Amino acid sequence: MIVLKQYPHYLYAETVGVSFQNENGDWVQTESLWRLIGKCRYEVNSCGNTIKGEDGKTRIFSGIVYMPLNTERIVEGANIIVSTEELNNKVLESKNLALNNRLKGKILISSTNLYFSKGLMNCRMWT
Repeated sequence: MIVLKQYPHYLYAETVGVSFQNENGDWVQTESLWRLIGKCRYEVNSCGNTIKGEDGKTRIFSGIVYMPLNTERIVEGANIIVSTEELNNKVLESKNLALNNRLKGKILISSTNLYFSKGLMNCRMWT
């Protein structure tokens, strides 16, 4: 008997750094950080289908990421990574290591969120 996992992959999103004034009045920029959002399933857009973004522009997307219904909303334009296994911060923060892991099949896609939708049964994100 073959058992299929509904969400066999891992979704990471980059949290963009913010600027704020410290107690001395100096502006401080926090670093961007990668964090695990949760489990997901990535499917490639093999037919060249298109999606309209929130800005109304039509784009060809590379794939769809399916997530459980309780997944937090990921803002349009956010950088995302979908992998076949959990990744550490060293891999996520290094472009060369991320590329090497993509070649090894650990990283399925490194892209940006084009559109996020919360449905009745799951959440979907077009990349």
